Amino acid sequence: MTTSDEPRRRRRRQKQQLPLHDEEESKPVPRKKKERRRRRREEEEAEEPFWKLVLQVGFCLLIILLIVMGLFRYLYPHEIAEERENDDDGIMSQQQVPMQEQQLPVWELSEKSLKYDAYALFETFKKADANSWLWFGEKKNKKKEFWNLAQGLLDQFKALYGGETEVRALLERGLSTFGNVSSATPPSDLVATACRFRNHQDLPFKIAFGGYSVTVGRGNYFHQSYPFVMQKILEPIFHSLRMELEVRNAAIGGVPSFPYGWCFENFWQLASERIDVVSWDYSMNEAGGISEGIEAYVRQIYATTNHEEKKTMPLIIVKDTHLAKERRNLLQTYATKYEIATDTVLIHSDPAILPFLSLDEPPIGFQNWRKFGAPPGSIIKNSRYKKIIVHNPGAHDNNLSLKGAPGQEAHHPAMAEHTLLGWMLAMHFLAALEYYVLSEVVESSLPPLSCPPDITSSNFPSRPVSTNDTTSSILFDINHRVHCRTSYEPIVSGRLTEIIKSGIVTSDEEESTFSLPKMGLHEYNKGWVLDYSDSERMAKRKLDRYDNGLGFVDSKQALYGIYNSGPLEFQIPSAKVKSIVVCQVNERQRPLESCRLDNENNPPMEYWIQGRNMTGTIMTQPGTLYLGHSLCVHFSRIPAVPKSIMMNLTIRIKDIHIRKKEWACSISHVIWEEDMS
Repeated sequence: MTTSDEPRRRRRRQKQQLPLHDEEESKPVPRKKKERRRRRREEEEAEEPFWKLVLQVGFCLLIILLIVMGLFRYLYPHEIAEERENDDDGIMSQQQVPMQEQQLPVWELSEKSLKYDAYALFETFKKADANSWLWFGEKKNKKKEFWNLAQGLLDQFKALYGGETEVRALLERGLSTFGNVSSATPPSDLVATACRFRNHQDLPFKIAFGGYSVTVGRGNYFHQSYPFVMQKILEPIFHSLRMELEVRNAAIGGVPSFPYGWCFENFWQLASERIDVVSWDYSMNEAGGISEGIEAYVRQIYATTNHEEKKTMPLIIVKDTHLAKERRNLLQTYATKYEIATDTVLIHSDPAILPFLSLDEPPIGFQNWRKFGAPPGSIIKNSRYKKIIVHNPGAHDNNLSLKGAPGQEAHHPAMAEHTLLGWMLAMHFLAALEYYVLSEVVESSLPPLSCPPDITSSNFPSRPVSTNDTTSSILFDINHRVHCRTSYEPIVSGRLTEIIKSGIVTSDEEESTFSLPKMGLHEYNKGWVLDYSDSERMAKRKLDRYDNGLGFVDSKQALYGIYNSGPLEFQIPSAKVKSIVVCQVNERQRPLESCRLDNENNPPMEYWIQGRNMTGTIMTQPGTLYLGHSLCVHFSRIPAVPKSIMMNLTIRIKDIHIRKKEWACSISHVIWEEDMS
């Protein structure tokens, strides 16, 4: 054994003699390894157990799930808890309990409905018919035909929408009138409408509809809109009384009450013909129940019909939301306080419809509620209704959203709703027809038909009720005469091009051909162009994919010009002009650099009237705005024209930056107010 091995053996013996724990402690441990072990122990002590983490995450998810289910139950209460499915063997388990079917509330009809709606008046006829001697010869056959048709309509209406009590409540809750009601006399609105039928025994009864895209019938065929549904229902019963029924639907998608309200003669021929019923439907643009627009509309209806002999103010149909209380109160004030438009009909169908749509099995008229009539029969869910029942063989999900023809959007009524609106209006007019026929029989227990006197200007309040604005005479004056020239369709007279003297580029192409490419910058540099905006042309091209454009006839054409187009000259065929209004086309989306008539800081156009540079007032009154933007400028101080029968109006683009056709200015209406003094 060498000397060098001795220390090694000594160390080995000492190591063997050490206790176990001392042996472990004696092992050298690197510093970094100790540090890692220490950090690991600290992390393990700080970290919560896994089971606690599972409970925390599960509890949070449970809270979120309960909130989501609560919201879903609130929005769609009947889509969650449907009737439970049977077991595989067809036997319901003991724990499964059948769902209670939804039922309609019990409605109590008002005294007016119990005595004077279409069903009550038919019962009055049956009592009178028991005395068969009241009817003789041809008169008897004529009346019998009428009552047979009336009974058929009443039976069909209640079969479609759930039964007699249900449909009578549907009419009472979905339609409002404002006539005086007393237990001793019939409602004044019913009498007034019946008088209209009596006075038209040898003349066509004409109904003209105006309004927004809802009345147009977007998403469906044009003939499926509720004005034509009503016409189809009523035509046979009118013919049984040897009366003709004419219905015009001149509504235009995306327009406000004005300038449409200045152009009644253009769209309806309200001044030159005897129109018995007109309509208003602009609640989508005049949200919040704003009443200035509809009051000006009503006053302009009277002003338009006031200048012809033997003209009476027509009945007004107002389609509105049930939340627009200000407009409802305004119509009631005019009817009851001033005895103006006493037989106005207000349609607010949503509250009446909702109970039927909540049923598990609604009546047949409420099925396919959101299925549009235009191809391909799309289904769109509508948030207005808490449950939508759709029966579509090609769809597996009632909430399916399959867009098809243009206009099939949630805010547009589908075909079933248009059908219901047409039936409701038809039942309203049927009641007046029944009253008119019964009034000819003295023994029918109804008083003779005593028609109210014609409305005169003395009936109207001298100032508008809805506003203190006394400067807008062209909106609220009832003793003036307003003339309109417009490029919108559908019009029957008064085209804007009729008063153009110079400055327009003529085209050999058909004006209404939407498939043609839009005129280029070259034409715009030569003069003003009668054209369509890009959005309007695109909408019409989408419609052209379908047969006859789905039948729609409305369009918004306008004169477009840029800085290089030069002056556009009009000749107004009147020397007694009190004021002039110029309006641009209403477009939803345009570039920020485009021409805007309501730009007060830098007006894009200048106006010359009889050679004098005039500054107009931008109209900001409710009813004249579109999506919050002004469309019209008003000129009130017009220079006199002593020795002329024409007045010259020249319009020129003065903003040098408007050189692109995408930024072009537009003119769609020129309106002038005649000084009747």
